[in-house]
Amino acid sequence: MRKISYLLLLLGLVITQTVKAEKTAKAIWTEGTEGNTTMTFVYDDKTYDAGDSYGGAPITNVWEGNKVIGDVSSGREWTNTVKSSLTKVVFAESFKDARPTSCAYWFNGCTKLSTIEGLSNLNTSGVNSMKSMFRNCESLESLDVSGFDTRLVTTMYAMFSFCQSLKSLDVSGFNTSQVTTMEGMFSGCQSLESLDLSGFNTSKVTTMKGMFYGCQSLESLDVSGFNTSQVTTMENMFNRCQSFKSLDLSGFNTSLVTTMNGMFYNCSALTSLDVSGFNTSNVTTMISMFNGCSNLTTIVVGNGWNTNDVTSSDNMFKDCTNLVGGKGTTFNSSNSTDKTYAHIDGGTTNPGYLTDIADFFKLEITSAKMATLYYDKALKIPAGVNVYYCSGIDETKDYNVITHEITDAIPTNTAVFLSGNEGNYLFRKTTDAVNAIEDNIIEGTTVEITVTPRQVLTLGHDSKGRLGFHYFTGTTIPAYKAYIPANKISASASAISFFPIKYFEDEATDISKLTEIGKVENDAIYDLAGRKVKAATKGIFIKNGKKFIVK
Repeated sequence: MRKISYLLLLLGLVITQTVKAEKTAKAIWTEGTEGNTTMTFVYDDKTYDAGDSYGGAPITNVWEGNKVIGDVSSGREWTNTVKSSLTKVVFAESFKDARPTSCAYWFNGCTKLSTIEGLSNLNTSGVNSMKSMFRNCESLESLDVSGFDTRLVTTMYAMFSFCQSLKSLDVSGFNTSQVTTMEGMFSGCQSLESLDLSGFNTSKVTTMKGMFYGCQSLESLDVSGFNTSQVTTMENMFNRCQSFKSLDLSGFNTSLVTTMNGMFYNCSALTSLDVSGFNTSNVTTMISMFNGCSNLTTIVVGNGWNTNDVTSSDNMFKDCTNLVGGKGTTFNSSNSTDKTYAHIDGGTTNPGYLTDIADFFKLEITSAKMATLYYDKALKIPAGVNVYYCSGIDETKDYNVITHEITDAIPTNTAVFLSGNEGNYLFRKTTDAVNAIEDNIIEGTTVEITVTPRQVLTLGHDSKGRLGFHYFTGTTIPAYKAYIPANKISASASAISFFPIKYFEDEATDISKLTEIGKVENDAIYDLAGRKVKAATKGIFIKNGKKFIVK
């Protein structure tokens, strides 16, 4: 009998030790000074109880197992307990071995949380939900989560919503290929100054409602790579993004979208908006879509724009006081601000506030930030683009290309090169008289042409990274592109393979520097647009790099 009792005792000890040895994930809440508290995430086989000490601070509470790393439907047990006092979160090195399946609501409502340490110890490879993970973390100023493994995540609903002090956020490493909802993901991030989403895969996303709502410090946002083919709602997507100066939506597929309420509400810094790729045939509601866009002058639409099924559109154009349709119809507060004027302007017989994409030439500037252009009609130069022509090669100064800037409008049948940030730009076709440029050596084509190697020079960079023109070794020049014919190069310069544009090397911004660099002839006269003129009539002109007035 004693032997049996002894064996049972040993068995109990073994079982106890086995259970004790099992590692679990734990969230340890400790008291700090002045009412501040810390949450430390660990993964070990130790037991922690309230009243014990951890890291020199008294433990107030401990949560364990799935309460920490498992799925939840509405919130974490600790949320209401810690949110008013939590100032610091630490992921201990031991937590590297934990495998959370959900990070949903982890720090939701922790308005005083300002410091997160050890994020590299958080392994998110098994996580499927990051819903409201940092929602209302009002005191966080910077956050780098670029190392998160998000390949299995399906929801990022309100992930950073109302992190109103967040100025810097790095999500550049996110794999969003399985994400279906990005609703409110960055909403209320009013201090965020930049956001790189170029790597986002949105092919499965169905809702982008309020995604950037209230991101009022963002001046630009590149969403040109977004695949929106499955999105059904874009309601309030850019609502109150009042610092946006440009927005490229050229890649948006809106064929399944049914609601665009408040989509651009109070985007008051936008002056033009290209939605020419939008298919709105399934949209039923456009309430306040452009409401408060007080500086918006042009809304460009294409063949896909259709409001036949729209049943709610109150205040669609409210306070769009500078809006002008393609045929000159101006905003009038006395007119209806619903969808009545939401069509391409037909002039006095059929007034509207929208402009046809056919009135523009669209040009893409790639990451090289340079492009060439040739068109058979005069074009207005859009904001954000600088346009230049070349009058010759300076054989006395390192064979630099002599370059001049064109402002306001490009004359008909004029080949140019231009600079600007990556994106799509709309050049409005104009019938206004634009003076021709007489000394431009760049030529172009409106159709694809075949050339022989070294027959022309094209824009590019040399091995030193300098911008200039070099001999083209290919055989095809695309339509609407420009080049310098090889016969424009003198025999004495024919052995030169690259002709740098000195203007850009010195980052000159005015014609006085330009003419000094180009060493143009002493008697050459230019207008303020940089165009060579035969004689100076009434106005301001430039000669030998200096301005003079003819009255």
